[in-house]
Amino acid sequence: MSISSISTNTGAYNTSVVIYGTGFSTVKSEDKVSFNGKQATITAASGTSLTATVPLGAGTGNVSVTVNGNSTIGPVFNYVLSYVVSTFAGNGTKGNQDGSATNASFYTPSGLAFDKAGNLFVTDEYYGLVRKIDPAGAVTTFAGGAGGPKKDGTGTSASFGDLTAITFDSSGNIFVSDYEGLISKITPGAVATTFINGEFVPGYSFEYPSGLAIDASGNLYVSIYRMNQIHKITPGGVVTNFAGSGAPGSLDGKPGNFWEPAGLVFDPSGLLCVADFNNNKIRSVDLLGTVSTIAAFFHFNNPNGLAVDSKGNIYVSGNNEIVVISADHQHVNTIAGTVDAGSNNGDGKVATFNNPTGLAVDASGNIYVADTGNNTIRKIALQ
Repeated sequence: MSISSISTNTGAYNTSVVIYGTGFSTVKSEDKVSFNGKQATITAASGTSLTATVPLGAGTGNVSVTVNGNSTIGPVFNYVLSYVVSTFAGNGTKGNQDGSATNASFYTPSGLAFDKAGNLFVTDEYYGLVRKIDPAGAVTTFAGGAGGPKKDGTGTSASFGDLTAITFDSSGNIFVSDYEGLISKITPGAVATTFINGEFVPGYSFEYPSGLAIDASGNLYVSIYRMNQIHKITPGGVVTNFAGSGAPGSLDGKPGNFWEPAGLVFDPSGLLCVADFNNNKIRSVDLLGTVSTIAAFFHFNNPNGLAVDSKGNIYVSGNNEIVVISADHQHVNTIAGTVDAGSNNGDGKVATFNNPTGLAVDASGNIYVADTGNNTIRKIALQ
């Protein structure tokens, strides 16, 4: 038995590779193919060729074949990392059940944000809950759930409206917004208080706040979807308009125009990035409130959620896809999802989402997606 060649010596997870040689069994169960010692799935077998798919996380190393206990080693296969989608939490049914990973349930999860300990917090829109997912995937309700009118309180004694966005300040306080324009502050001890009631801020509208971000000085920025503006709120609660004239449009400059701005995130340089939903653009706003266009998508409709990694790459959700904009803003690539709605896991090229919204990136660079239409939290990892 010997291996003479392989059809390709480079590829990612799930690549189909034909191993050519002699002495193989025509019975698939009698053959074993490994890439760098990791066993592959054989899809076809003959005496002179075996077709196998590259296993996840194989790494670079020799291809080997074992037939009825006899082994031979072939050429080196160079493993290429690819984006792989899995379900991190949620069983896909509508609910508010706490529990471990995919035993828990959500109902229209929307915003995502990590704390410094690596716990992922989720605004569970329909029930007005703030959920916590620990690194192992265990889901608990952190705040909200008392029912009735919106009210301050501790943990589940508090109640919120339909929650939209979420962010953290440097002290570990959480800020969440709801559709009615109420912004709440939640301490690390789960004490929830009203930070801003948009109904009672003279001269400013907070109708449908859809994105939140906090700068290094503790100022909170809120994208006001219906008003095409981004408001700035100081730690003391003073409100000003930071960007956007209020008229729908796509003009750069100061104050510039937005058309239903959604997700917000600061990049490492201090630029505020904006998902400009109806303009199909990603915009930025500098410290002086000057608006610029980072990227526009002819194939990308209604960008919604935003996240940024430590290198400055910007991740965007929308159109049932997750797209990355390189840190230099020169390259745009789809890393996961297709335009068709679905819930398939696996390689990013074939994985599917259903109305993905909020995004967050962990310390290792994994991307997490609030898959709103599927009521799950998905994870995208380079593997």
